[in-house]
Amino acid sequence: MTTEEFLAQLERHRDHRLAFRAGAATVSPGYHVTEIKAVTIDAVDCGGRSTSWKETTFQLWSPSAEPAGELMSVTKFLGIYHRVGSMVPIERDARVRAEYGPPGEIAVSYVVTDVVAQDDGVLEVRLAAPAVACKGHDRTFGDIPLVDASAPPIGRLAEDVGQVEVAQVEVGCCSPAAPVARAACCA
Repeated sequence: MTTEEFLAQLERHRDHRLAFRAGAATVSPGYHVTEIKAVTIDAVDCGGRSTSWKETTFQLWSPSAEPAGELMSVTKFLGIYHRVGSMVPIERDARVRAEYGPPGEIAVSYVVTDVVAQDDGVLEVRLAAPAVACKGHDRTFGDIPLVDASAPPIGRLAEDVGQVEVAQVEVGCCSPAAPVARAACCA
C-alpha cells in the first residue's frame, strides 16, 4: 500500500479511532506516534539487480504491554502526519510501514496491507511481517514477501507460514556452497 492510498483511507474515516493489528496481536491503546520516517532504499540483490524505492514508516510506541488509554483518533494521527510532512518531504507513492514492538520486545517494521473500517468506529490498519527471500532466485512474488502475522516470526520454515510460498533454494547462486563465478550472482 502506498502512502497516498493509506492517507486516502484515513481521510474518508476522520471520525474513527485508529487501531493497528498484526494477526492476532494489536498495538495497545494509548500508543504514541514517536516518529515518522521518509526512507529511501538503494539496494542490489544477490542476482545483481539494482533497485530503489521509498518508504514512509510510522513508528509506534506503547508505554505498557497492558491496554492503557484510548485509541488515537484518525484526525489526531493525520494532524501528526501533516505536521511532519510540512518539515520532511514524504513521497505520496512511497510504500507505507508501521514499526512496532511491545515494551521490552524487538520492534518489527511491518508492511501495511489493508485498512478496514469497523462497525464500532475503529479504523483497523492491518499489518504483516516481511519475510526474507532470495530475490535473485525468485522474483515472482515481488520484492516484499509477507509472513502471516499471526505466525511466530522466528524459527518457522517458510512453507509452514501460510500466506506466501517462498522458494527454498537448494544450492542457489549466493548460498555458501555455490561456485563463486556464476552469472547473475553476488561475487
